[in-house]
Amino acid sequence: MVANTETEVAQTPESGSEPILSWEAKEFAEYARDKRWYTVVLVAGIVLAFGAVVLALLSKSLRDGLSYGLVAVVFALGTYVVLKHADDAPRMLTYSISKLGVTVGNTFHPYGELRQYWLIYKPPVKTLHIQRINRYRPILRIDMADVDPLAIREALRPYLPEDTKRAEDFLDKFSRFIRL
Repeated sequence: MVANTETEVAQTPESGSEPILSWEAKEFAEYARDKRWYTVVLVAGIVLAFGAVVLALLSKSLRDGLSYGLVAVVFALGTYVVLKHADDAPRMLTYSISKLGVTVGNTFHPYGELRQYWLIYKPPVKTLHIQRINRYRPILRIDMADVDPLAIREALRPYLPEDTKRAEDFLDKFSRFIRL
């Protein structure tokens, strides 16, 4: 069992964690979605779930039928979750880089738990990605807003190695394409 070592802290000069760089940005990208978008998502979910049900009914073994039935349930639930959370508004969070680690909102991530970072700067995409040492923890994706990427690089350089070969992930591109 892995202990959760992320801590919620208020940065104070006494703790030695005064920010080197700090900014505010939205928690995630916000997209305008019209009725057509909702219709396409709903129809795609129904078609995928219905196709899985048909495959379940046509399968020759009970095991394959149950597998396709489970896939149909996953497609139906996935469609529901996407439609339910599509209009969630992102919160404005404060991001900061200090000598001790990176703070995202109220959550502090010490450098000892972080492996490396990389910057994606291809406007309108401007994100800081921070990979954690624990491979089961998600990568931190932080919107750089209007902060100079060179300032972020200079603030992180003494504490984390930069991976200059990383590019934008396919799933990030795909989710932006489908406005998710």
